[in-house]
Amino acid sequence: MDLDIGLVCDEFGLGLAVTRGLRVAGYYHNEVWRIDTITGAYAVKRLPPSAAPAVEIEVAAWRAGIPMPEPVPSPATGAYVIPVGDGSVRVHRWLDGKAPALDDLSPELSATMGELVAAVHTAGRDIAPQEPPRADPAGHPAADPASGPADLEAATARPAGVGTLTMSHGDLHPKNALLRFDGSLTIIDWDTAGPYVAEQEAAGMALDWAARLDGSVDFDRFDAAVSGYRKAGGDIPAEPWVFGGWVRGYLAFLNGAGRNEPTGTLARLRWVEANLGALTRRL
Repeated sequence: MDLDIGLVCDEFGLGLAVTRGLRVAGYYHNEVWRIDTITGAYAVKRLPPSAAPAVEIEVAAWRAGIPMPEPVPSPATGAYVIPVGDGSVRVHRWLDGKAPALDDLSPELSATMGELVAAVHTAGRDIAPQEPPRADPAGHPAADPASGPADLEAATARPAGVGTLTMSHGDLHPKNALLRFDGSLTIIDWDTAGPYVAEQEAAGMALDWAARLDGSVDFDRFDAAVSGYRKAGGDIPAEPWVFGGWVRGYLAFLNGAGRNEPTGTLARLRWVEANLGALTRRL
């Protein structure tokens, strides 16, 4: 679907476009373009109207000083989401950089990400619902004996009232980070933002930033991510339930997009299942 660049520039006060707009590859759920205008370079994303609550959380994180692309509001209304056709459009200042590749991942970078996540959680607690977290749901469709991780889901289930509720990003995988050319790290793509249990999201981040191609975990990167999170004020108790959010997330992936390429996801789930005790002791 084409993007009405003139309309976007007018609605967000971006000035006259000097390019036709370049569709950015690699986005699966939403369409993204780069637009250059007389006032600068911008990322324009088309997304469904249901994403509005996630935008609220992202704007709060930006105001708290989290490194991320600057969200651009409409100068007329102050809105960050403008309805266009059967969806919505939003705009960020463009940041140059790249998603960290496997060769870029190191204990130092994982520690930096841990610190960023702790800052996100600190900002998110101020706007989170003031209620105890509910228990993790059980019995995910993908958790059956044929898939292998049914016992893992039960072993990492979080009881009701346990954990710290915060508003956060929701998918703190390396693919949702931007490694800038000066070596700094920013968090991008907040489309799944919402209420999360901080300890579970932090433990899941540590697993994702320590992942190896064979499904195993690099303990040096895992330890560094946890250490960075704690250094910046976060806490992850040495309890198996902290891995429950990551487990349920990958089970959901298996039941959706991952059905077409389940091998890597199953390898990761089975590795965590076999090494759950060792991972918990490292926290």
